Amino acid sequence: MERGAPLQVRDRSMLEDLSFALFCAWLFGSVFAMRTGRMPMAAVPIGGETGPAVLAFGFDGSRWLAPGAQAIFIDSEYLRCWADVRSAASISGAERRLCPVLNKIRYNLGSRSASSVVGSIPPTGHACCESGKQRLWKFLRSASDDVLSASLGARVVRLGDRLTFDRLLQYIGGGEIGTSDLGKMFEETLLLLAGAAAGALYGAAHCELVEPYPTYELDFVIWQTRGARPRKKTDKPPPDWGSYLRDKAACVFEITLGHRESVDDRSQPGMDHPTNKALNFLSLASMGFDRFEYHYVSVLGPHENLNATILGTMRGAGAIGFNYHCVADTYSDLSEKVVSYLDQPVSHAQLHDWHEDTAGAAHIDPFLVAG
Repeated sequence: MERGAPLQVRDRSMLEDLSFALFCAWLFGSVFAMRTGRMPMAAVPIGGETGPAVLAFGFDGSRWLAPGAQAIFIDSEYLRCWADVRSAASISGAERRLCPVLNKIRYNLGSRSASSVVGSIPPTGHACCESGKQRLWKFLRSASDDVLSASLGARVVRLGDRLTFDRLLQYIGGGEIGTSDLGKMFEETLLLLAGAAAGALYGAAHCELVEPYPTYELDFVIWQTRGARPRKKTDKPPPDWGSYLRDKAACVFEITLGHRESVDDRSQPGMDHPTNKALNFLSLASMGFDRFEYHYVSVLGPHENLNATILGTMRGAGAIGFNYHCVADTYSDLSEKVVSYLDQPVSHAQLHDWHEDTAGAAHIDPFLVAG
């Protein structure tokens, strides 16, 4: 920023894979929390710390031994065994036969009767230890989705090859992570992708403006300041806000899972009520920016309340620059497919379509390109 160089993403594929992983975890975790209570979920390595990872969505209260039982989203311990810390020569025959990882996988596989799973046998403890655990990683990586899900006692979503487990851990960190945290991190990936697409110099996530008019929290915003740095709270106010903002532009993005019926209802994580968004738009639109756009993206809808409040208000105010997009308008059965995913999984291509429709709605108008 000091050199005036716009944001650049050096590994876009990895960032898109990260965005997809966070989107899926936020979407499934939030919907299941609303519909059926907590859903155990975790990110698990299936190739060692520097190998690929999967998201594992568990069956709460099931007999299977699934990741995420301790509410730890990054589950580094689920497939950890003696071979991770000791040489093969130091692991006794009894320890190999009692391997906690292989026996856990055998138990999960033995509890399934589906024809697609029967006959899938993981390596023996001896072969796994002698290979330095490579036989296990090969078994998991080459398994079909059904066999991999059965092995982990959960429904899995494979993540992109660029997003290795150690990179996921580096970005998210350990400890308990809630669905709201995952949603915020997902929005941050969109800020980076949008900022790079715009060639923007400044952007911020989860911020509130305090002047010239206060706003509620904005999910993320990109600024075009025409060479000037954004103002800080410690700066003195300009003598004339209209003149100060006359040659500047802002693009705001709000991402929500869906819409609550009541402003005071806090029982549905990830959902919002449109009132604060309407006030944010009206406040920002009246500040006097040279160009201003406001993108409001809802994944699930329904947006009956939105028609009566947001859209009606915006149209009545001549809301130039207000853009609303509902992913469920394109994929009307999205909510039902998420709820039934554990028993009837959708394809990875479908999941990517949902993610791309959500992320793609946060598009960048050419006016924001630096220059």
